[in-house]
Amino acid sequence: MSIIKSALFVLAVLAAFAIPHEVFACAACYGSANSSAVQGLNMAIVGMLGFMGAVFGGMVAFVIRMKRRAQAADNQVS
Repeated sequence: MSIIKSALFVLAVLAAFAIPHEVFACAACYGSANSSAVQGLNMAIVGMLGFMGAVFGGMVAFVIRMKRRAQAADNQVS
């Protein structure tokens, strides 16, 4: 059974190298750098980075807040 899997893997790798690389490029990556599609994709990437930064920043702020509340509770008990 492992011989069949190995043979299929080798065939898949050979098939990937046989296909021209232009097939894998999207229209924005292969097209003009100044097209509106490329600019739209760039703005989408910036927007997603901003959203992820806000979410991760909120998670860090929450952890810091919980740490301070736990310290305050410990000080109040002592």
